[in-house]
Amino acid sequence: MRKYIGVPLELQKALYRLSFSGLLLYEHLSEFLTDFGLQPSVMNGFWFKRLKDGGLLIFLAYSDDCLSCCSSDEVHEEFRTAFARKFPLNAQPNANWYLAARIKRDKDGNMSLDQYRYSRSICMRYLPNAEMEASEEDKKKFVDPLPRTFEWTNQDNSKD
Repeated sequence: MRKYIGVPLELQKALYRLSFSGLLLYEHLSEFLTDFGLQPSVMNGFWFKRLKDGGLLIFLAYSDDCLSCCSSDEVHEEFRTAFARKFPLNAQPNANWYLAARIKRDKDGNMSLDQYRYSRSICMRYLPNAEMEASEEDKKKFVDPLPRTFEWTNQDNSKD
């Protein structure tokens, strides 16, 4: 780095007052998860551990957003306690947001993701004069943008 900036620099403060870079954070996180018995899946940021009773401990991580769930309350609490000793943690009993997507639950336990915040930021960037709330006519028009019987094929891909 001396060639480009003259003097090597030491990182004093980064994301959330941490004194190490994102790469080092990921390496530190990976080491912790591996030591706790989790293994990475083929999907980036998805870690899991099979429990003796057939259950699972699941951990999702992207940058500084993390979600965990477990079929055993006892194992989950043990994991969260160990995690909090290693990393600055703002644990919440239920996940309401993950990667700018709102997580909603109904009374039956069904879950849905809502990307309203992200969609709105895109609209505001490219369509600054557009209405932010859809009219009743637009809601009906776009409730099903494709027929329910539609099956995507390679011929449907864009040519450019």
